[in-house]
Amino acid sequence: MIERPSDAPDLSSVFGWEGKRVGLLFNASSGRSVARGMAERLAILLDSLGAKVPAIRTHQSDFREQMRIISEEAPDVVVAIGGDGTANAGATLASELDVPVLIVPAGTMNLLARDLDIPIDFSELIDRVVRCVERRVDMGEVNGRPFLHSSVVGAVPELARVRESMREAASVGQWLHRATRYLRIALADHEYSVDLDSERGHASRVCQSVIVTCNELADAGFLEYRRERLDAGRLGVYVAAHRGPLARARALLSLMRGKLRHDREVASASCERLSVDTRRRSMLVSNDGEVLRLRTPLEYGIKRKALRALVPVGGQVPVEASGDS
Repeated sequence: MIERPSDAPDLSSVFGWEGKRVGLLFNASSGRSVARGMAERLAILLDSLGAKVPAIRTHQSDFREQMRIISEEAPDVVVAIGGDGTANAGATLASELDVPVLIVPAGTMNLLARDLDIPIDFSELIDRVVRCVERRVDMGEVNGRPFLHSSVVGAVPELARVRESMREAASVGQWLHRATRYLRIALADHEYSVDLDSERGHASRVCQSVIVTCNELADAGFLEYRRERLDAGRLGVYVAAHRGPLARARALLSLMRGKLRHDREVASASCERLSVDTRRRSMLVSNDGEVLRLRTPLEYGIKRKALRALVPVGGQVPVEASGDS
């Protein structure tokens, strides 16, 4: 676990479910495809705790329809069940409504959930969700589009878009065609000339990708992708200049090992605002795994403690901190 004493949960701010109106957001197509069943189980539990949970309707498999309904109902808390894209959507909605959000991980990476030490195992989360504490954490944004963990420019969004199309392939032949395209993109050198401007100055680079994180990455364990702080109000910037398949493989290994900022071919820095310009009118950007096409320059910023995140702690909360008499 990464030590983050300055942004640790305040155990005096225990969240009570009694009487709270819940906005339930889930993505039935998230990585593990079990979000609907999790939503149904969680709804039963929250109802037993005195929360006001709307019925899960058949049409709620429509994600955009869920967002619209939740916004209109103006709940006291948003519960987002799914992967990082669902977490992003739920957090954005909660921030706009100025209410807390509980992220229930049901995807592949679950990056913010891991940073918040939210149990990935649903049974463990169910045991703890009886008591939650509220934490204020930062939100990043690029051209006004929010991200909770990271925003990536370069080949990664291209690969993500092709990978999504592979999932939607209607035949084996179509899947093989798209898989071949995926390999071509993965093996090719993608060089981008970028101009980087921040409050710290200007730099021009030729690179393969630019990774911007909401607060700097920590030296974490294998496949953890954790950050040092969640409330420092700083963007982490990592400009990767690796060329050739072997070099890119080394870069991927550095990222997987949590050692990206120690890679000799990665220029890293931190700042409060960042402008990324290229010779292209627009760029594909991956915000928490969601691929967007945004006009350049890409204007990055960070909103300090804009998100009220609930962390399930269950029996870890001392009685005197709960406010009970």
